[in-house]
Amino acid sequence: MSQWNSGDYQLAGLDGTNWLSWTDDRFTGAWVADGEFGFMWTSNAGGQRPHLYVKVARITEDSMTQIYEPGIWSQNATFAYPEACPNSRGRPMGITPFYSASNPLQNHVIGVRDDYSNGQWDLQFTKVGTNGPRDDKWGDYLSCRRHSSDGLTWIASGFTLQGGSPRRDVEPRVVHFGRQRYRRAVDRWSQR
Repeated sequence: MSQWNSGDYQLAGLDGTNWLSWTDDRFTGAWVADGEFGFMWTSNAGGQRPHLYVKVARITEDSMTQIYEPGIWSQNATFAYPEACPNSRGRPMGITPFYSASNPLQNHVIGVRDDYSNGQWDLQFTKVGTNGPRDDKWGDYLSCRRHSSDGLTWIASGFTLQGGSPRRDVEPRVVHFGRQRYRRAVDRWSQR
């Protein structure tokens, strides 16, 4: 496994808040599927990666050897607090992390990594935040699970702050997402 960094996680927002103050190097995403274990966590900046990013390790279940490290990072943005889940076929992976770039506020993101994404994470915003947390506490309550009715798509939960910094301005998000190719499965369960 390639080296990664722990330590003091910091990202000062425009409003003076640090939504990464509770970040540490614990696993926040893990799975077992299709003969492998997978683990995700937030790594501090370092080396070729100038911002905090999502470190990913995939390990074979039988020989306990590393398969691949498909991390989520950018030269211009921070990714933190990942949660992930495979679909019922075991290989396509759904994810939900928080993301921050030029506005340095936390934004909720969902994504998929599968054969259509050419070895990359295909990420989409669900909501852009307007403020950072007044008490610098952030990161709990992210979830990504298989949608139980079809098993091929995902349900993700997250949140942003909208219009202010106190907890009363938290806007929760629940997002059902997946690839268009699974639309028929979604239509079948929704017509029941």
